[in-house]
Amino acid sequence: MNRREVLATMGISLSTPLVGCLQTSSTGSENEEQGYEECYLIEIQYEWFPQDIKDEVDTALEEGSYETDTLLFAEAVDAEESYLVVNDTPYEPVVETSNETQALELHEVDVIRTPEPRIIRVHNDDNRKHEVHVELTNEETFVDETITLKSGEETELEATDRFGTYNLSARTLTGHGAEEHDYRYSISDSTRNAYVTITEEEVRVSHTVSDLEPCSWDVTGSRFPN
Repeated sequence: MNRREVLATMGISLSTPLVGCLQTSSTGSENEEQGYEECYLIEIQYEWFPQDIKDEVDTALEEGSYETDTLLFAEAVDAEESYLVVNDTPYEPVVETSNETQALELHEVDVIRTPEPRIIRVHNDDNRKHEVHVELTNEETFVDETITLKSGEETELEATDRFGTYNLSARTLTGHGAEEHDYRYSISDSTRNAYVTITEEEVRVSHTVSDLEPCSWDVTGSRFPN
């Protein structure tokens, strides 16, 4: 093994733990740099960023736009689906490319939105037909539906694409008394669709939750939106 190969191998070993930092590649030119890995989360917190990306964001906020040949923000964040939160204020990032220049703008928004609306899946697991009333509310009403399901039948209701905490309620009009089953349903990166299940004895309301991994470049390593 020659000296160049030994140094390249050492470069891989030394750079591997520095997840999210600019790294020297072991292939191609010795000066070639490997950028940041794109994060999969929709809600990105400003404090997660390494300082060089914070500098880009700061300039974009202060001057209305930040232009450069190599925009690190665009490597780390999916500008078409993710939102940046700075001091509890959400921003929609806009990245424009012109010739060899990239520009970052940050537009303040009222709410973070998922790429597709979350779904409420309603399933009749009883052995008879049921009429079910489902509501999803906070300060507004997003779902207010009464549906009829045969035994074993299932349907989907479109909830909303807005991040936030909601009250999801369900009750049958054909059994189980008049009790309404209320449930706290949050829409965020860590939560997915909601479920209403009618059984012979009860109405169950639930939703799926995912374990999140931090962005590979996250300097805090553990903070997530709930």
